[in-house]
Amino acid sequence: MAKRIGLLIAGLLAALAIGEVITRLSGRAPEMSLISVGRFQLSANPRMGYEPVPDFEYHGRKLYYYEFRGRSNRLGFRDRDHPVQKPAGTFRILVLGDSITMGLELERTEDIFTFVLERALREKGYAADVLNFGVSGYNTQQEVEMLADKGLAFQPDLVVLAYCLNDTLQMNGGIIRRLRERESEAAGIAHYQLTPRLARSALYRLIWARFFAERLVEDRVQHYRDLKADTVEPSLKKLRRLADEQGFEVLVAVLPTDKTRGSPEQYDRIAELATGQQFRQLDLRAAFEECAAATGETLFNDPWHPSAAGHACIGRAIAEYLGARGLAPKGQTDAGAGSRR
Repeated sequence: MAKRIGLLIAGLLAALAIGEVITRLSGRAPEMSLISVGRFQLSANPRMGYEPVPDFEYHGRKLYYYEFRGRSNRLGFRDRDHPVQKPAGTFRILVLGDSITMGLELERTEDIFTFVLERALREKGYAADVLNFGVSGYNTQQEVEMLADKGLAFQPDLVVLAYCLNDTLQMNGGIIRRLRERESEAAGIAHYQLTPRLARSALYRLIWARFFAERLVEDRVQHYRDLKADTVEPSLKKLRRLADEQGFEVLVAVLPTDKTRGSPEQYDRIAELATGQQFRQLDLRAAFEECAAATGETLFNDPWHPSAAGHACIGRAIAEYLGARGLAPKGQTDAGAGSRR
């Protein structure tokens, strides 16, 4: 019996090898194409739709779809590279958000509130490591999906959801439409459709194109439509589940807008939804009022996006909140990292 099984496996491997050679020689297998526009590419996760291109550097004049000048890290975020393995004694904070968290309209990366938060905590004696996972145009669903796909590997102790009042909407500047147009124009199979370890196989690419590609596109189109809906409540429920499974705390930090945007009802709704999931909350409107009164500086570059002074206010306010409530304990040991508090 064992000999028969061995012969069967050997025959199957030989058939696959012959099929691979024939497919390569015939040239019928489509090649793999990277579908990208500016700093963005189509994501393998249809619930994200798109994601930042890793290690992307840009110094041109035009910023539409490029968002900022400089280099992104190995995951595509506007941040330095962080080791996946959390250093012993480190309190790791992962910040989810959209273009505000990414630092749109800020020239200096170090002015983003995530960097301000890290500096403020370290000045107070906390061994803080703050990761910026902000992506322009993301809504709450995309942010939580990004956490599940790439963020959990970094073992955060605290996840800060930097919530903007427009996170109930799809406001990505048409990037998904542009990426889909680019995909329809491209030859071959989009990279996100293929299993990375198998993508070099011509036989695999041919089989995929013949039997699976059309159905995948249909499924993705429906997911793209779903992104236009209000996904906040189900996304917070998923975030609660991830927090329970992985053992991290969640802080919903509600970012203010200028006086021409937002309504009390919108602030009340996110507070109600966060309370329903037993998340900690920080409404930053009061902090902005205090900063404006104390400094007289302009806190917004436009109705949605804070200035450097506004980012400084956000970072310091979150640091004060965490310190006052013991969420960033001093002298933390590695054994205590990741435990629920």
